[in-house]
Amino acid sequence: MKIAYIAGCPRSGSTLMNRVLGAHPDAVTLGSVKKLGKILQKRQPCCCGAASLLECPFWSKVDAELKNQGASLNGLCLHTRKNSRFAEDNLALFSAIQKVTGAKVLVDSSRRTSRLQRLAKISGLEVVPVHLYKTPLVQAGSWKRKGRNLAQFVSDYWARNVRILNACRNNPKALMLSYEHFCENPKSELSRLFMAFGLDVDADVLSSWGTRPIHTLGGNRMKFNPSSEINVDEGWRDVLSPMEVRVMQAACGVLWRTMHNRQFGHGVEEIDRQSETYGA
Repeated sequence: MKIAYIAGCPRSGSTLMNRVLGAHPDAVTLGSVKKLGKILQKRQPCCCGAASLLECPFWSKVDAELKNQGASLNGLCLHTRKNSRFAEDNLALFSAIQKVTGAKVLVDSSRRTSRLQRLAKISGLEVVPVHLYKTPLVQAGSWKRKGRNLAQFVSDYWARNVRILNACRNNPKALMLSYEHFCENPKSELSRLFMAFGLDVDADVLSSWGTRPIHTLGGNRMKFNPSSEINVDEGWRDVLSPMEVRVMQAACGVLWRTMHNRQFGHGVEEIDRQSETYGA
């Protein structure tokens, strides 16, 4: 069973990737799977419009399949520290989803490196890590709009991305994915992802992903947007002061270049162009 795991910082573009990848007929995007228990406990609605997950056509079928196996959505513990229970419950969930949907690839965008590493150890799962990252200014702009502290952003940007880099260092299946490069070159980048996941390249995805029904866990308001347009987030230009721009460039630019080098090799021209465009 193949799991595409999106790892990265909060506000890194994972909701967009969930929407686009989930439009492939052989893929199902689940969103942040680690949030399943909390969403069930708080009886939060599904993004499809259902009043709760257990009233959602998709998740209710998954629950019914789990019950056939002697389990249930409410009974799963997907982030327990006990490794045997972690493996058993996550494998049960993914197996039920695959049986209900027939999908070849399930996309988990829980983002956390610790979950990625634990999933990779489960027998029966083939985990393909996708390290999704943004330039520092685009990422910082997203954080500031949410009222978050920029000093904390710098710490988080370094800590999360370095952990992911280390976790994927010797993994030949791991993919790097620049949010900005994806938005500028969605056709080629999406084809690269689909081929890495073992899926046929589906040209219709880019024209219709916004209209496809989704049942993802977590995510931002983009999950409700019916548009299939893909645009780079330029909001940082309006919210970051000139001083904040300089600080973010100095504090995070080296790490961004390291990630960009990991994806593109020694693509100096590409790095210089994006550095000039996005102030990395």
